[in-house]
Amino acid sequence: MIFTLKVIVGVAALLVGVWFGLPGRYEQTPDEIEEVMANGTGRRKQRKKRLSPVAWLQREKSVSANRGSRGFGVRSPDDR
Repeated sequence: MIFTLKVIVGVAALLVGVWFGLPGRYEQTPDEIEEVMANGTGRRKQRKKRLSPVAWLQREKSVSANRGSRGFGVRSPDDR
C-alpha cells in the first residue's frame, strides 16, 4: 500500500516536472517582432544592486583599502 502510494506520487512529480519543463507558447507573430525591432528597444531600467551576504563575502577588496588597515605588516628581510 505505501509502496504503491510512493510510486504514484513519484510518477505525479515526474509529470509535473516535465510539464513545467516544457517551453512556453510563443504568441508573437513575425510582423509584431518586425514592428518592435523597427521602433527600437529604448532604454532599459537599471536595477538597484542589493547587498547579499554571499556577494559581500565574494567581493574583491581594493588595494587602497589595505593600506590604511590595521593588523600586521609583511616586510622582506632586506627592509631591516
